[in-house]
Amino acid sequence: MRKNKAIGIDIDAVLADSDPVFIKELQQITGKEFIRTKETPFKYEDAFGIDEDTMNIFWDTFTRKNGWIDIPVLSGAVEAVKLLHEEYHIAIVSARPQVLETQTVKWLELNNIPFDEIFFTDFEDKAQKLSHLDELEYFLEDNPIFIMDLIKRGVHILLFDYPWNQNFTDPGVTRVFGWEDVYKLFFKSNRAR
Repeated sequence: MRKNKAIGIDIDAVLADSDPVFIKELQQITGKEFIRTKETPFKYEDAFGIDEDTMNIFWDTFTRKNGWIDIPVLSGAVEAVKLLHEEYHIAIVSARPQVLETQTVKWLELNNIPFDEIFFTDFEDKAQKLSHLDELEYFLEDNPIFIMDLIKRGVHILLFDYPWNQNFTDPGVTRVFGWEDVYKLFFKSNRAR
């Protein structure tokens, strides 16, 4: 049954607690310690001065060892998405490349995260992938570069708070500090889930 409301949800840093995993792996490869500070840029190359070749080795190694499957889920995500799925068509939209589809879908299934469709943008515009969803009301994201076209379309953005998005504000954006905030916004409850 097609629901008449839709919500888009990013994966990394929204559903998946990816950043600490990536940083730990990068530290092992480089032998350096990396600590995110307030307003640390999004890309690891910019945040920690890692060269492109090292990043390519990291992504290739991480993918070959199926690292995407072992990333932990952010606290409260599974329960909240299950409740949202009762009312909303869930579109997962990740900046990951299409080659990660198998590992990503397996991760969603292993963690019992329901969804109706999934898209991979390889760091391209996410709004284009959702242009068929006229009923798209919300999008949950952490990276401001992916949301401007969605804001122009009138989609309300729930921006997960991270160092890389501290300077971003827009009237169409509500900053959230985790899934408990998302739960409260949708279900008007102070209970943590």
